[in-house]
Amino acid sequence: RGPATLVDETVRKVWQIDLSKVTVSGTDWDETVASIVKKSSYELGISNENVVTLGIEAHLYKVLLYEKGGHFKPHKDTVKEDGMFGTLVIQLPSLFTGSDSNVSHQGQSKRFKLSKDCETSFQYTAFYGDCEHEILPVTDGWRFCLVYNLVVTKPNKDGVFPDSRGMEKTVTMLQAEAAKWLTTNSGRVG
Repeated sequence: RGPATLVDETVRKVWQIDLSKVTVSGTDWDETVASIVKKSSYELGISNENVVTLGIEAHLYKVLLYEKGGHFKPHKDTVKEDGMFGTLVIQLPSLFTGSDSNVSHQGQSKRFKLSKDCETSFQYTAFYGDCEHEILPVTDGWRFCLVYNLVVTKPNKDGVFPDSRGMEKTVTMLQAEAAKWLTTNSGRVG
């Protein structure tokens, strides 16, 4: 709740590793995260130019380990630092089943199968702070992930995001794609 972490296993069952005990590094890890930030920001409707202009960065916030039965009931993330507008979860390769994620916003939901190819590759999910999301129970194995705050480090003079004039084409494209998706899926989620 807020900056405090309450322990209630009916709401959330996951191991959290203290960041002071974690070093995330590798030959190209920083470049990999920067690439994921750019791609996920674009998928959230932010142009590549605005990713640079706004100085969008991912700041490591938590390292989580879900064991069998691990889950997190529907919730919205709280703002943890200035400029935070969303969350990026990078799932590291580990073998598990279950643990699908549901992300909802304004009556629309999308389910992500996080266990697909989980043992051989890392995956990511990103969402805005006003999206409700949950992690369904792990049915077997261990799910290991890094949780980052998506942060604007260089806001413009009017606020965090630039004016929407440059995003009109993106909004129109997203509306068309959403309409096609709804027609094809008849409103089904999955």
